Amino acid sequence: MAPKEAALHTQDLIDIMVELDHWKFEPRFAKALKMANRGTLYQLNEQDLEDHRGGIFGKEIWDSPILSGKNNLPLTSLPTPAQTQRIMMLEIGGDNEYTFAPSHGSSDLDVHATKVLLENMLNPTYASRGAIIHAACPTLDRLRKDTSASQNDGVLGQTDFQVSIAPACEFFDVKVYDNRRYITLLSGKQVIIAYPPSVENSTMLTARYEALARSASGAIWDAVDLQYGIAIVQKSGETLVLPPFWSCVVLCTEMCHIAISITQLQMWPDPRTQQIELMKLASSLAHHLGLSINSHLPCFDNRAVVTDICKKWEGEMKAKFGQLLGMIDDEAECDRICGIVTQAWIQLVHARRDKKPVCRLCKGRLDRVKGLPGPDQHLIDHVVDTHCAVRMRE
Repeated sequence: MAPKEAALHTQDLIDIMVELDHWKFEPRFAKALKMANRGTLYQLNEQDLEDHRGGIFGKEIWDSPILSGKNNLPLTSLPTPAQTQRIMMLEIGGDNEYTFAPSHGSSDLDVHATKVLLENMLNPTYASRGAIIHAACPTLDRLRKDTSASQNDGVLGQTDFQVSIAPACEFFDVKVYDNRRYITLLSGKQVIIAYPPSVENSTMLTARYEALARSASGAIWDAVDLQYGIAIVQKSGETLVLPPFWSCVVLCTEMCHIAISITQLQMWPDPRTQQIELMKLASSLAHHLGLSINSHLPCFDNRAVVTDICKKWEGEMKAKFGQLLGMIDDEAECDRICGIVTQAWIQLVHARRDKKPVCRLCKGRLDRVKGLPGPDQHLIDHVVDTHCAVRMRE
């Protein structure tokens, strides 16, 4: 973990209780406060969480929530609350969809409540119920920048921003996201309780969602006892990154509370599938490379193809293949795949050296040892050290 993130991962449950105590008269805040008092929540402190890596939580830092500062903003710059207010008042509604919740019962009443909330975004004493959620904002989208991937993990792209604006003492019920999600707080402060996708939690949430489908109302968090929650205090300018399939509840403790969230769309639905597919892909590419540079097809002169592959391998192909191997956790499988690639290049360099005593890849001189029918150690060492050092691991 980078030092700037590590500095934020030193929270204590006392921090959580101080934030929640201001609103302990509200039942959901009182529930969270009681959980913190009982010690049934984990704190965002890496010294405590590392004892549970590979058990309750995944073995890597990125397998649990990451809190970072302005160094990891999904925006090129951080707008002020006043700037955000002006932007939202100009852009909300019309083609830019949004939802006001809980609804006041009619679209006219919801529009009026939205207007009142926007007008009071900078009013620290405003406390009427209701929040703007899932609002689109083209201006903020133009400020969006690509967020750093956790480990080159098959990121296909990102959604547009969804903007939430809420008064203090507002509560956002349990949400589950199937992709990595970035939540940036533009202003205010909030307590987030994030839950891992354990078997127990998934079972409880599935049952509750099914019950909600048969009824008209009811908050999920009120009716379930989710396990292994990590409580996090998030301040203005900080970004929380939730891993795929984690769920969370949000308790707003300050007005004005403006949050933007973005989802990182991934190629694979879960880490296990990701590893399986990465190994299949890397192995397939290694075999394909060997066939491309060493096969001799009748009626086809492949010399131009081989020359092109040699140039690209020494260009960026080797580095990209190294990045792919760096994403694979299984060291033995990486060694096997590296062996396939290495043997392919040794075979090519050895075969072409019969015609000219130079390396096909770098044109370095490779004199042949007389009396050896196969590749000599000098050739093997040259190929391995110079052209097949593709492993990229942190």
